[in-house]
Amino acid sequence: MAQALASIRAYHAIPDLDWRQERVFRCLSRTPGISANDVAWIENMDVHNVRSRVSELQRMGRVRVSGSMKDPLTGRQVNTYEVILR
Repeated sequence: MAQALASIRAYHAIPDLDWRQERVFRCLSRTPGISANDVAWIENMDVHNVRSRVSELQRMGRVRVSGSMKDPLTGRQVNTYEVILR
């Protein structure tokens, strides 16, 4: 339990969390159907950071999976995302 609380505190202590989410959101708004790897490259962000922000945006109902594609760098199948318009 203490470890879970520490993780929650650490998450909320991330500097500029809202700004990072908005950066990812705006990138997906401008270029729908791209992967987290693409967002990381376009925005010059760490891909793990982008994936975390995409997951948060999905839980918030702001982003959804729009399909999948083969990543040209890794050769792996990756999800593509789009913004959910309200």
